[in-house]
Amino acid sequence: MGGTVRQAGVFSGFSGSEYTSAGVPTGTHYTAADHVFDAASDGTWIYGWNEETSTLMRYDLNWKYQGSLFSLTSGAYMGITYDPQNNSIWLAPWTFNTPSGYLYDYSLDGKLLGTLRLAGSSEIGCGLAYDTADNTLWMFNWG
Repeated sequence: MGGTVRQAGVFSGFSGSEYTSAGVPTGTHYTAADHVFDAASDGTWIYGWNEETSTLMRYDLNWKYQGSLFSLTSGAYMGITYDPQNNSIWLAPWTFNTPSGYLYDYSLDGKLLGTLRLAGSSEIGCGLAYDTADNTLWMFNWG
């Protein structure tokens, strides 16, 4: 956002912070986004996956909660990124209970649009990013 990175706190009582692109704290703080370990933005909204409730949460650009978009009844996800090509959210599995080895592409209203098979069946991700320069997905592979 305007040359800064806005990070929320993960649990109540912990605030997030804003940093310049060089990593220098600006002194601005944000309220916690409980149980949201990874987030993405489309430039208008911040999307965070609540790992405890399996819900896609929407926040304004100052990390103020604006509502829930959809929930999934099964599976645990942590990595999330926004895909501007089709206005969707990609999710990476966090546990081996969720079919690991895939990334999942969901519309903002919760329809599964597709999957992307990863190299191994035990791959799980706790961080996911979309690079608009070359339309690639980047994942921190915990598995």
